[in-house]
Amino acid sequence: MNRHLYLGLTASAILAACATPYDPKQHRNIESLEQAPPTLDELLPPVATPTPPPQSSARATPRPTEGLADVEKTKKAIENYRQILELSPNDRAIKWEAQRRLADLQVEVTELDPEAAAQGNASAESSIDLYNSLLDSRPSDPNNDRILYQLARAYQNTGEVDKAIESLDELTTTFPDSALWTDAEFRRAELLFNRRDYEPAEKAYAAVLSKGPRTSYFEQAQYKYGWSIFKQERYADSLDTFMTILDRELPVGAAENLDATLEVVSRAQRELVRDVLRVVSLSFSYLGGGVAITEYLEGKPVRSFEPVLYENLAKLFLEKNRYDDAARTYAGLADRSPTHPLAPTFQARVIEVYDQAGFADLVLKAKVDYVEKYDLDQIYWTVHNREDSPQAYEQLRSNMDELARHWHTGAQKATTAADKARLFEQATQTYARYLERFDDADNRPDINFLLAEAYFQNQQFEQAAEQYTRTAWDYPEHERSAEAGYAAVLSRQTLAEKATGEARLERVRSSVDTALRFADSFPEHEEQPRVLMRAAEDLYAIKATDEAITVATRVTAMQGPGAKALQSPAWTLIGYAHMDEKRYPEAEQGLTQALALSTPQSPQAAELRDNLATAIYRQGEAARDAEDLDTAIGHFLRVKNVQPGSKLAAAGDFDAAAALITQENWTRAAEVLLGFRRAYPTHDLQAEVTRKLAGVYLKDDKPLLAAAEFERIARSNSETAEAKREAAWEAASLYDKAQSLAQAETAYAYFANTYSQPYAQVLKAHERLIELTEARGDRAANRRWLQALITRENAAGSQSTARGQTLAAKASLTLANDVRAEFDRLRLSTPLNRSLPAKKAAMDKALAAYQTVNNYAIAEYATEATFRIGELYANFSRALLDSERPRGLSELELEEYQFLLEDQAFPLEEKAIEIHAVNTQRTEDGLYDQWVKASYASLAKLLPARYNKTERIEVTLETLD
Repeated sequence: MNRHLYLGLTASAILAACATPYDPKQHRNIESLEQAPPTLDELLPPVATPTPPPQSSARATPRPTEGLADVEKTKKAIENYRQILELSPNDRAIKWEAQRRLADLQVEVTELDPEAAAQGNASAESSIDLYNSLLDSRPSDPNNDRILYQLARAYQNTGEVDKAIESLDELTTTFPDSALWTDAEFRRAELLFNRRDYEPAEKAYAAVLSKGPRTSYFEQAQYKYGWSIFKQERYADSLDTFMTILDRELPVGAAENLDATLEVVSRAQRELVRDVLRVVSLSFSYLGGGVAITEYLEGKPVRSFEPVLYENLAKLFLEKNRYDDAARTYAGLADRSPTHPLAPTFQARVIEVYDQAGFADLVLKAKVDYVEKYDLDQIYWTVHNREDSPQAYEQLRSNMDELARHWHTGAQKATTAADKARLFEQATQTYARYLERFDDADNRPDINFLLAEAYFQNQQFEQAAEQYTRTAWDYPEHERSAEAGYAAVLSRQTLAEKATGEARLERVRSSVDTALRFADSFPEHEEQPRVLMRAAEDLYAIKATDEAITVATRVTAMQGPGAKALQSPAWTLIGYAHMDEKRYPEAEQGLTQALALSTPQSPQAAELRDNLATAIYRQGEAARDAEDLDTAIGHFLRVKNVQPGSKLAAAGDFDAAAALITQENWTRAAEVLLGFRRAYPTHDLQAEVTRKLAGVYLKDDKPLLAAAEFERIARSNSETAEAKREAAWEAASLYDKAQSLAQAETAYAYFANTYSQPYAQVLKAHERLIELTEARGDRAANRRWLQALITRENAAGSQSTARGQTLAAKASLTLANDVRAEFDRLRLSTPLNRSLPAKKAAMDKALAAYQTVNNYAIAEYATEATFRIGELYANFSRALLDSERPRGLSELELEEYQFLLEDQAFPLEEKAIEIHAVNTQRTEDGLYDQWVKASYASLAKLLPARYNKTERIEVTLETLD
């Protein structure tokens, strides 16, 4: 094969491979840039090797035939060269050339048909042996550069990449002037890159680049050189290379995005440019994002494709959902070139990115940034105007509008005074700036209205009134003219309401003037009647009575649903104006007219009846003030004829009752009060009615009726605790006094269960309850109240009194007697060991109960308690001696049993004597009542020989079998 032809084919194949368009499917996302670029194998397609012609003799020199392209022909050529080697084993020149060509063909066929080696037709390993043999046989041959190139190719095909690199390295080192040098160095760089030896690959690519831009591999080597640096994470260094490629490939005047930019790039280079831009974006992302672009470009001449750099990096961040980084990148163009025609567009994309991410706070901030950077007094507008930058102008207008409305809404929702004030201030300033900036905006009246609204809602009523007035009357009539006029009226009214002193009159007059202007300007507005009515009321408030009547009369003459609803208030105001002059009949006539104009069952009619009732009630008040009570009572009672069930009707009845009480007309007063109770069961004055009825019944000497009223007071939720307590006691006392004992008992029980103070009354209630339950024979209730009294006294602490102690002692004695009765009921029977414990327990319980009585130290009850204790011991002693004897005992056993009983009974008898003796000793203190006498009587019966013994005897009861 002609060596130069081979080199030409190889070079053309490399160029064709390098110019092959990139497959977009391999670059769906930016991460694909980190995949290895195409290898040398992909760049160098197989080269056809010619086959020698048929031989005419063994010594014939083969003449190559050029252009064999298919595998079968190549395999045939291999067989031919093998035959040549067999036919000419000693012809060194023919052998050398045949071996070289055989090796080339085997490399070729193994690449075209990998199965050939398995079939024995070709072998890359055989080619390697042949190439090495050729090199060994002619180590200094000037054409060994080609053999080294092919040897590297064979090594690569067998996967021996290191040896392929060594062969290429030997070629480039030994043959620096070889026509294959650039090809070999590029191929070596590719193999190093593919093996991820990026540093030596970088040097190899640099060597290729050193041959200058005219070399066939310059652009490819430059691209892979940048990649080698990138792979070593030297992103800033790689940018220098990639930016050089962009400077070459992108013409001046590139558009703001990649697609538009590629329109001016040749079709063959578009994918290269696209991938370079992507790896550039990746580098900048590693270096810090948009700020890294700005820092890299700082100090460098402005490139027309700079917007593409920012755009592509922003898109990279968006693909990774790094919204904040994307937004900052878009903002970078404005930082780099504030007056760039695309700077506002990119700044607007910051807003779009944050909006896409759902970052509401950052959207707001981005809009604020846009307004600050591109307000009409900023640097951008020194080189641009609204005609050449309509989008920027409109974006500014839109953002300012949206920001003002946002702050306005935020102020309305703010929960703190500080936030509310700050947001309203931002809203009003922005609305005002909008009106100043955009004199050509169609929505100026709407913005002016919102400015007024913000002032009003922030209670800046003076500014609100001015802006509402401007909105209503300074623009050609628009859809919000009437609304603004009405709001101006409200603002003036609010200012009037807040004014004091001399300023108030001026404010009211201003409010009325605005109201009348509104009514005249917008006669069809639904609020016109109300505005006039309010004007009449304001005039009435500043005592401009005649003017108020004039305006109110204007309202009465108006038609329409709104006006009709206000005719009644208008007539009412007229009536009030007359009442102010104490012309009560005229006032009643005006209100009667108002009532005649209303639907009987309508809310307006009820209101009118209230007002008419007021007029009548005022006449009653006037009569009462004049001390004409009969006339006053007549007017007060007439109110309910006009408006039955109304508040004033209730007030009229109540005041009539009060007047009757003043006249001491108890019977009629009670009738009116009872009528009030029935007619107004939920009225606030019901408690006062009850109190008045109680007083009336007391004055009229009707204790039972009075008691029932006091009982109502005691159970009322509207009275004070003190009043309820006093009423509860009064009710119980009155029932008791009237001999209504069942009701008295209920009332005393309520008092005792509800109150703990005053303690004397509480004791009295308990005492009376004990008496009443005893009188009606309810022993269970009686005992409960006895115990309740004891419990109350025991818990009295410092409030305890002698009376309380006495009552508690008496109650304790009664309860102790109940316990003693249980002791008396029990009988001792055989076997004694079964009945004796219960008897003993009953005695112990009775002893404890009587001891409780003694603890109070009340003599009149202590003597009985002491006597009962003595009797308990004595009775127990007798019970033992009189107990039933076991059956079946012999006479001797009975005698012994008797002795045992006596041993147990005699100490108890002695204890009884001792207790009675203690009781009799009270005579030394001058106490000699029936119970002391009883103790003397018991001692007289007992008279034991041990009567004078003083030692204490501990009672021990042994079990008797």
